[in-house]
This record gives sequence, C-alpha cells and structure tokens, in this order.
Amino acid sequence: MNNLAFLSGKRFGFVAASLFSIVFLSGCVEPQTISNYDQETDISVTSLQKITEAHLLSLDTVSGDAQKCKYENENYKKFYEEMKIDVSSISLRADAIPNDNTRTKKQIDLLRNSLGDLEKLHKLSCLSPEQIKIARSNLESSFKAVLKLELAKKRG
Repeated sequence: MNNLAFLSGKRFGFVAASLFSIVFLSGCVEPQTISNYDQETDISVTSLQKITEAHLLSLDTVSGDAQKCKYENENYKKFYEEMKIDVSSISLRADAIPNDNTRTKKQIDLLRNSLGDLEKLHKLSCLSPEQIKIARSNLESSFKAVLKLELAKKRG
C-alpha cells in the first residue's frame, strides 16, 4: 500500500487540522512563571504603609523634644513590635502562595530590612527631620516595589 495514501483525502485534512491545533494551542499556553495576584498581600502591605507613615509623622512632630522622641517611649516600642508581626505575617503568606512568588518574597525581605534599619536608627537616638525624610523615602520605595509587583500580577 502506498504510504502517501494515508495523507490523502479526509485523513490529510484531519491530521493537518490536529497538528495545526496542537501547534497553535501550545504556542498560546505559557507555563506560569510568577504567582497570581494576592489581594490580602496588597491590603496588608497598604495597611502597614499607612501605619508606618503615621509613625513617621509622629516622629517628625516630636523630633525636637528629646524626651518625647526616645525609642523607649511605649508608643514607639509598640509600633516596632506590631510592625515585626505584620511583616512576618505578610512574609508567611507570601511563602505559602503556590507557583513562583520569589520576587514578592524578595521585595518583602527588603521592606523588612528597611523597617529594621529605621528601628536601629531610632534606638541610637531621636531622628532629625532630615533622617525622617530619608527614612520615609527609603520606606516608600520598598512599599511601592511590593505593591507595584502585586498590581502587575493583577493586570496579568
């Protein structure tokens, strides 16, 4: 029997359509290389940003008063404790998200480091308005990085 007979007529059309479908569909489906948008991460990071901004405003308000701006002030200690809990919770959630969430985890680690640096600086002494301005800028960059990544995931 002729081998080319298989490729003639209706069978050829079916085989060609099947091959075309396989090639077309395999080109349209890409493996997911980043995790999906997580609304809870978005909300939690935004909430932490608001709390951090309130903390910075408080520090700015009392920057000239050596007694009121001390790290030992109960309000400040409470902020740093709660901040660590919030960042830990956000980080744990990011670790639990399936697929590749490495970029988000790295951004959260950078945010944790920035907040830790603020605490270390505050432990040393009261922050000057210039130090608060620099800290705010650094923290805003860290918060934006996490949020931009999450919002980019949302867009797809």
